[in-house]
Amino acid sequence: MITFSLQGSSGKDTRRMEETEAANQENEVNDLVNDIMRSISEKLEPLLTSKSCIYRVPSKFREVNKKAYTPLVVSIGPFHNGDSRLKAKENLKLRYLESSLQRYYIGFVKEKEDDVRRCYAETIQRSSDSFVKVILLMQASLLSYSLGNAFYDKHWHRRKAILRLHYFCTPWKTTSSIAAIITLLVLTLIQSVCSVLS
Repeated sequence: MITFSLQGSSGKDTRRMEETEAANQENEVNDLVNDIMRSISEKLEPLLTSKSCIYRVPSKFREVNKKAYTPLVVSIGPFHNGDSRLKAKENLKLRYLESSLQRYYIGFVKEKEDDVRRCYAETIQRSSDSFVKVILLMQASLLSYSLGNAFYDKHWHRRKAILRLHYFCTPWKTTSSIAAIITLLVLTLIQSVCSVLS
């Protein structure tokens, strides 16, 4: 019996060693497969997603008329950012960014970075911080330009913006504001006529 138990324990040890060796071989194969998959994915461009909607102009179109597809004043987005011909407006974009950061959240753009990157048909080879900075510059430039940020420095433009915001932002507010103005003018005219007659 003693010899049987020794043989049984050596059989278990042999089986454990075989299982360990099989597991090691399986781990080596898995590691090899993972290395191959990682090297392939590093070399491949990511697939376009349903969110990819910003493309470079195809070279065939650019060859016909380069000026039509090349920004002349300001770069918008990462495709033309850093172009030496457009450096003059970079300071203006930085000023827009500075004024816009008080109103908008950097964290929001950082959270949405992957979604924004997927919008481009190509892989944007920029670090996360650099990409977020370019997107923030673009956002600030477009928003400030569309809101007329430079006009707010002048008193009249600020008043006009407040009027538009509070009294003329919807058709109903516009109609009610005009009706109120006409009513006030008519009542003022009636009061003036009555005071002159008496």
